[in-house]
Amino acid sequence: MQKFAINSWWEYSGNDKAIGNLVFENNEAYFDVNGQNNGRPCAYSTVHEDMYIKALISGRISETDEVTRLNVRRIFKSNKNITLFEDCSIINIKEVEFEIRGLYAWLQVDTLSGKWSYDRTHYNIEVKNINDISLLENEERAIDIIFKTQLQDPFLNISTKISIEKKTKIRIIYFKEVDDNRVFEDIKNVSRFLGLLMGILGYVDNVSMIDSNNHNYQCYFSHDFSYDLENSNFNFLYGYYRFNFIDIQNRLMILYAKWDSFINEDCDMSFLIGVYFLLNSKREYLIEDKFLHCCRFLEGYSIRRNENGDAVLKSDIKKELKRVFNNTDASKTIANLKESLKALDINEKYALPVKISEAMTERILNGNNLSFGQRIESIDNQYSNYLTENYKRIRHHDTKCEPDSAPEKLALIKKIVDTRNYYSHFKNNNDGILSLEEIIHTSNLLNKLITKIILSEIGFNMDEMLKKD
Repeated sequence: MQKFAINSWWEYSGNDKAIGNLVFENNEAYFDVNGQNNGRPCAYSTVHEDMYIKALISGRISETDEVTRLNVRRIFKSNKNITLFEDCSIINIKEVEFEIRGLYAWLQVDTLSGKWSYDRTHYNIEVKNINDISLLENEERAIDIIFKTQLQDPFLNISTKISIEKKTKIRIIYFKEVDDNRVFEDIKNVSRFLGLLMGILGYVDNVSMIDSNNHNYQCYFSHDFSYDLENSNFNFLYGYYRFNFIDIQNRLMILYAKWDSFINEDCDMSFLIGVYFLLNSKREYLIEDKFLHCCRFLEGYSIRRNENGDAVLKSDIKKELKRVFNNTDASKTIANLKESLKALDINEKYALPVKISEAMTERILNGNNLSFGQRIESIDNQYSNYLTENYKRIRHHDTKCEPDSAPEKLALIKKIVDTRNYYSHFKNNNDGILSLEEIIHTSNLLNKLITKIILSEIGFNMDEMLKKD
């Protein structure tokens, strides 16, 4: 577990100094500084136990007359003085290694074996040579899972004991130098990918960066990299994973290539992915807010993938309207309308056929947009009626419901839509919305449906996904 606290004199903004206490634990950091502070982005520096340390500050968390708690964006530690670029970043990084808690258990790779000698006077340990596991290699970078076994310091003066540590790390080699902001994005994307496959993910530990001058930095990112940790006790106890490594190890590079394309090339999707991982982080939500976020994701996804349904060409609509307006009766009606507008001192241009045509064209096109209910129904149909098939989980008290019936499906979708509208638009009529207990079950189902959508985007087929609830 990564945890430390440094209470020391810190320099900032040139020669200014202040007493501050930097605390870091489980990828979360804060900085308490004596006195008041405006929280503007800057770097606080100190030397602690022969290590140079810089904490990048951005914004205030709380403030009293005596102490201001500041938000920490990231922390750098090195045995040499740390030089930051103008935007407080470290540049010229060529390689990074980091660990992810829980990854070694998922891989189930045994790097050590051993047995007693024939006369049982000594124990022989064999360190197995495990090949690296490649996730990605392109013109920009190579990402691999590597295995390291190292001898720790002996226990003081006790010569009869020895400790050997097995570590699984992610290594990223950059073919073009990058800054720590790019490193952060890559760590986040790799951890999210592995979290999706495992169904759960712990924190990121021991980030080590090397620049083009072979200067080594320890880096601590104040960001929640975890995924669905609320189910961690169950998963770790029973060894449950969404996908077992052995079943997909030959597909990892293909899966990651699609994931990398999905989150980097399709920029419209990156925002939705961020929403999804926030929903599955340690952050606490009101159940109504979680429900609304799930609805927003599904609607946003449908808009990005399906736009507005079957397109109706403006030119086709205008041709049809022109044909109608050329009709004798229609022309007489428009002429009468123009005379009426004159009598009311209203500009007659608003009654011109071309203006009426344009207004009607826009109205028809807007009416062609898919409603939220239609989008939910379409997604549900695409994913084997997942919501409908699990309808009894939502209406568990209704033993008469028929999960595969069209009326029940439409009733469920209507309830979801009405509930979304009630909480999203602050409507004063709550008739027909989901109860609080139903919202809880519905949110869980919608979140699982979103997970299946993302898995399908990176290459999993329907049969594989439907088994993974």
